[in-house]
Amino acid sequence: VLAMGLREYMSEIANLFDVTIVVLGLADVYLIPGTTGITALRVLRLVRWLKYLRRFDPVRRLVEVLETTTALLRSFVLVWMIFGVACALVGLVSFSGTMSFSDGLPRANFDYFGWAFLSVLQLFTTENWFELEVSTARALGLWATLYCIAVIVLGAFVLSRMLEM
Repeated sequence: VLAMGLREYMSEIANLFDVTIVVLGLADVYLIPGTTGITALRVLRLVRWLKYLRRFDPVRRLVEVLETTTALLRSFVLVWMIFGVACALVGLVSFSGTMSFSDGLPRANFDYFGWAFLSVLQLFTTENWFELEVSTARALGLWATLYCIAVIVLGAFVLSRMLEM
């Protein structure tokens, strides 16, 4: 404010935004104790730096590459999610209500769609997949492990190989 003068400083919208956030933040801290609603708006002041980052050529090129990559991955993620929902629905129909054992319900189960979808994602990533396979085998027998193996093969390997194309 001192370097530019009050009139020139207030002529820019970004500076008006900064002043508004600072004044509201001060009012929030001193006039209304115990609230943090306006102080959370201070994070929005960081958006101002995006304007300055656009001027730097390497950063601008990096953002362009990220936009291009995101556009290319959009169709892959859509196919992966549709396949995940389909596998979750098959698991929900096959295993819903059958995985309550005497030692409790396993964390990865198919009782509700949300848990079924997370269980399928667990199989896609092959993270702790053996525990889920053992639970499905305990619920419906050894043939149920074919479901887990099919989801792993199709989800983790086939769909993931689409990224290499």
